[in-house]
Amino acid sequence: MDVPSGSSASEIDKMRIVFLDRSTIGPSVNVSKPAFDHCWAEYDRTAPDKVIKRLAGADIAVPNKVPIQRDAIEALPNLKMIWGTALRDRIRTGGPASLSDRRATHHRPVAWP
Repeated sequence: MDVPSGSSASEIDKMRIVFLDRSTIGPSVNVSKPAFDHCWAEYDRTAPDKVIKRLAGADIAVPNKVPIQRDAIEALPNLKMIWGTALRDRIRTGGPASLSDRRATHHRPVAWP
């Protein structure tokens, strides 16, 4: 197996979780990380045109405000879950003012907790 520069083989086997816009949640809010072994990356903010690049290779995406649209979901074959923080009412069901395109995941196993 090829191991990317700066990574160990044990990191490659871990679930990769990417929080796209941590600074959009107040600093006093404790963001609990999963108890299972994983690699965690977070960004203060992510512009919509950077979502695909930042989620490349991710298993779990954690958005708060940034949209995850159909083109991103289709371009991210490793994505298994979108863990919405405050989006439960605003995950896209087809309306134009929505943030993440839930319908784009119906053809493959992407979970929405």
